[in-house]
Amino acid sequence: MDPTKMFLAPSGATIEELPGDDSFLPEDDAPETLVERVSALSEMFPTSVRHVTSKVMSGGVRATVWCKDFALSSIWIMTTSAVILALPLAIEVTQIQADEEYKKAVTRNLFGKS
Repeated sequence: MDPTKMFLAPSGATIEELPGDDSFLPEDDAPETLVERVSALSEMFPTSVRHVTSKVMSGGVRATVWCKDFALSSIWIMTTSAVILALPLAIEVTQIQADEEYKKAVTRNLFGKS
């Protein structure tokens, strides 16, 4: 017999002897849906615990959304401010450097290379 087929099922039968469908499971062991599991969990805890947990989770979600919105707004403000303040300065510096290079070129042409 193949060693991988030597494991025993809950009923004591080997895996080879188990039917392909889940008919060997008793009615109580039938697979539960997600909704059934959640409703069973909600019945396990008192209402006050569920209410407090709900408030804490919704507060955490609101705080996370607020932090995300604040971060995005801050990034937008800093980026647009930098563009508005730094771009004209960068253009002026570039123009000044170009004028200086032009003056040096004219001086070299007039007086020769020095």
